[in-house]
Amino acid sequence: MPDFPAAATTPADATRRLIIAASIGNALEFYEISVYSYFAATLAPLFFPSQDAGLSLLQTYGAFALSFVTRPIGALVLGRFADRSGRKAALLLSISLMMGSTLLLSCLPTYAAIGFLAPLGLILSRFVQGFAVAGEFAASTALLAEYDESRKGYLASWQFASQGISVVLASLLGVFLSSALDAQQLSSWGWRVPFLVGLAIGPIGLYVRRHLHESALLEGTPVGARTPLFDLWRHQRAPTLLATLIVSVSTGTNYLIAYMPSFAIRHLQLSESVGFSATLLAGVVLIVACPMFGRLSDRLGPLRIMRVVALIALVSALPAFALLTHFGTAAALLATLAWFALLKAAYAGPMPALMSDLFGVGSRASGLALAYNFGVMVFGGLAPWESESLIRLTGSTLAPAVTLVTVAIIALAALALAPRWLAPSRAARRVAAEDAAVR
Repeated sequence: MPDFPAAATTPADATRRLIIAASIGNALEFYEISVYSYFAATLAPLFFPSQDAGLSLLQTYGAFALSFVTRPIGALVLGRFADRSGRKAALLLSISLMMGSTLLLSCLPTYAAIGFLAPLGLILSRFVQGFAVAGEFAASTALLAEYDESRKGYLASWQFASQGISVVLASLLGVFLSSALDAQQLSSWGWRVPFLVGLAIGPIGLYVRRHLHESALLEGTPVGARTPLFDLWRHQRAPTLLATLIVSVSTGTNYLIAYMPSFAIRHLQLSESVGFSATLLAGVVLIVACPMFGRLSDRLGPLRIMRVVALIALVSALPAFALLTHFGTAAALLATLAWFALLKAAYAGPMPALMSDLFGVGSRASGLALAYNFGVMVFGGLAPWESESLIRLTGSTLAPAVTLVTVAIIALAALALAPRWLAPSRAARRVAAEDAAVR
């Protein structure tokens, strides 16, 4: 089928179509991650049976963390592919791979049926998923940021608003399944339902992306002149490292929110439906607030907003967790997750545009892919495992707050250095270097 003709749509229609096409894969990625995190307590005895329920849960989170090992590899492969072959081609490939990993997990027999092959299959599905999503954020963020320079903060913020949509969908399914099914039904077949729902989203994303137009900025760069990995190594090592560190608050908060249903069930003795309801509220906050802060960053600049938010996260993380563990009620959990979601939205809304500005067009997808996926691997994927391990080690349910305090300090340091690499003189030297490479 032909591409959507530009003359047949208004600018608003074209923008809306671009946002949907670019964001749907990111939504599918985080939906699948959310479902795995939310149902970790159910998956643990099915794939990692143990006399120690805590150890079983740790192994389940360990398999989750292992999937992030493949992200840097996927970033190298798919980021380079997006810079050389186009944003559209990379987006089609990544969503196809994500569908394959979701299909494998949704149909995978449990340990009782096939023994040790069950956890191996689960880990394999996580590896494929980690590889596939490595290029998703980079290609779609580059496409959104390059569409309209004057609104790149708002447009690119939909990357994380789409994560809010996926959180809402995953949480609604969690509330429904935990309320409608008993524990035996949930462990025997109910946990597969959310993964099958995610699998159904994939063909919609494929259809929309097949009719997507390529980035105009990238089309103006000859393929033979694009040497993204070489350019990153020669000219943009420092921006890549800074972008990696800047990701820390966003991804650390993200996976802390994803961990909270298991935390609420295991450590606060709250029901599964309460945990899912809290993440549902967090998803709504992300959907509403991310575009608001993205639009605000187009007026005020992303750095100013992100510095303030990182500082607030630093000083509020411990008190928020102290109040949550002191009261231990459904209302306290709802308030805490709403607060963390607001911090996440205020920081992540402006973040993609800021990260895009650190890289030239010809190496932007590669730079974004490497920075984002290393950042997610180090500061995000390990967060649930680290939080549960710290609780077991210290005996304190305040331990997860330590991870958020740590990433806030790291982000503040990176944001303090960022202006040097966003200054016009520095940007001009990067452009001159890229032009020399083209010649």
